Amino acid sequence: MRRDFQWEHAALLLALVLLAVGTYIGITVAPPERHMGDVQRIMYVHVPTAWIALLSLTFAFVAAIGSLWSGKHKWDAAVVGSTETGVVLTGLLLLQGMIWAHATWGV
Repeated sequence: MRRDFQWEHAALLLALVLLAVGTYIGITVAPPERHMGDVQRIMYVHVPTAWIALLSLTFAFVAAIGSLWSGKHKWDAAVVGSTETGVVLTGLLLLQGMIWAHATWGV
């Protein structure tokens, strides 16, 4: 079966391009911060990682309630997938925080 190029594909492509452009601008073009210098640039990656991890784990909570309420397997799959994503993002968040803390505080 051949699927035509739909608007969802165009929106996904546009989102990925904008994500790449925003990351490039945040990491290379933005001026260094007055007190932290170039170390502050990690915040352009660290903060979005924290937000997406939070949203992923919040969705896992909502899906867990849906699973307990309805007993349907689709909710269980949503819990597993969003929890795995949240754990990976939380691990990345901790790693980024350690890199920032070491460069900023020397700890």
